[in-house]
Amino acid sequence: MSAMSAEVGYFVPVRTPNIYFKKVCIVKMRMLMVVLRRMALGWVAFAMGQSALAADPARGQVLWNKPGESTINMCSDCHGVTPNQNVKNVWNASGTIASQGIPSVIRGRIAIQRDMFEFASWPDTDLADLAAYINAVRYGKPIAAPTLSNEECLFNWAESQLPSVFNAPAVQVGAISSLNYRLYGAGAVVNALGHNAADSQVWVLAPGLGFAAPTPLGVSSSAGLFAASRAAGCR
Repeated sequence: MSAMSAEVGYFVPVRTPNIYFKKVCIVKMRMLMVVLRRMALGWVAFAMGQSALAADPARGQVLWNKPGESTINMCSDCHGVTPNQNVKNVWNASGTIASQGIPSVIRGRIAIQRDMFEFASWPDTDLADLAAYINAVRYGKPIAAPTLSNEECLFNWAESQLPSVFNAPAVQVGAISSLNYRLYGAGAVVNALGHNAADSQVWVLAPGLGFAAPTPLGVSSSAGLFAASRAAGCR
């Protein structure tokens, strides 16, 4: 018994602290994993928040009137000139006032709505901007003027300067290869403006101005028109 007692007396004080130490380590490791997991989730939430903040409602406003792959149908055709009337429940994508909209709602509708299939190729960044625009209109948030490309600036300027020829809004906005265009009028008289990104030339179709067939204006003249439209503030 004495030997056994001695043996037990020898091992008990050694084993007990080791077992206790291991349990403490396990508990602390579990706590550390919880903390790390929460930190990771926090970073994900932060990244998602930053992504949402990057959405541009001004660009979404431009996309609202941009045709899909048909080069004809636009969001405004079915949902109104702006989203302010909630036509066909477009506000479902607006989210809360504190958000910048819910682009996944738009993506979901595109996936199941036949007349929206042509927008399936639009990237998530476009849908984020579109949702931000819907959100801004619904809740009355200010929308900064969009930064227009030289092409968009020129087209807008032409519409402002020659409304009888290039009567906005264009009846069709589209692209043929590298040539982007806006088509105006209907019936016997049709006018058009185009810009070929491949060679930076402006194209014009306007019989009343002497351009009976689509005509490129040349690189130099096109550059001059771009400069003039930008100097005039695209108006």
